[in-house]
Amino acid sequence: MNTMNLPKIFSLSFLGLITASSLMASAEQELEVQPGLVKKVKLPFEYGSLPKNRSLVKIVIERFYTILQDEKIEDSTATLTDSIAELKPATEEEVIRVAGATVAFVGPLQPCILVALRNNETGRAIVFHKHFSNKLDSLLSTASEVLAIDDPAHLSGVLFTNKMSEINYKMSGMQKLHNDLSQRDEVLRVKNALVETFKLTDRTQIKAQLYQTSLPDWALGDYETAELGVVVNSKLEVKSLCSMHEDVYSLGPELGKLPLLRRYKLVTAQAAQYANSTGLSKFGHMKPGDDIIYNTMPFYKVD
Repeated sequence: MNTMNLPKIFSLSFLGLITASSLMASAEQELEVQPGLVKKVKLPFEYGSLPKNRSLVKIVIERFYTILQDEKIEDSTATLTDSIAELKPATEEEVIRVAGATVAFVGPLQPCILVALRNNETGRAIVFHKHFSNKLDSLLSTASEVLAIDDPAHLSGVLFTNKMSEINYKMSGMQKLHNDLSQRDEVLRVKNALVETFKLTDRTQIKAQLYQTSLPDWALGDYETAELGVVVNSKLEVKSLCSMHEDVYSLGPELGKLPLLRRYKLVTAQAAQYANSTGLSKFGHMKPGDDIIYNTMPFYKVD
């Protein structure tokens, strides 16, 4: 569900379905939430950034997925010095190449779910923006085909979403649209299906987080949507990202000069327009209401 079309009146909170090292741990960090005002805030993940070359950013809207791939360094970093093998530290450029230059931006994630999976042997990853209308079988079959996992031990994955308040989840109709499942049960449904499909013996290969904020509305200021968006690379390194602060939808340098509320509304409208125009070619032919039936729609690949 594109929650950026809805008023940001609900709270988010942390419920670790599975705790996981640094990847899933939220932590305090300093952000300049207003010009000259630096605050310590807690986000689902460490705050990230986008490549300067925006052609390397795949915007993954609801019901879509993209494929990411590690890039290999052909020249070895090992050299011989006085007949002793010495491993030189990788340069920043080499690190970027290994992680894969292309990244995926996924958001807003409330109650949509990030599903990111990786074949650690081949360095190939697939990143889904799961809407409640998406068929789980479509996700599983697409991931199986793209990743081609030979050994279950080679799979790793991340599931992430933001928790809506229970009253808003029910009153907005979201619970009914989710076949009366709670957000926690929906995340577990996806995780259990992945464990079964890929025959995992270690459930912790798939990390899951249902995040709930402790912050009031507008506490993040210029980073107001940072809890709802993430940027992911082929290594499944997940970072929080604010679509407004990073101008994901390329509204231009004038965006930052506008008052905060106007910026928020403008980015929200642009995100909705981008999603509508992107999805139109794929499911614009459907009858009204057909795209909001639980577990019925396939996933589409980002062009």
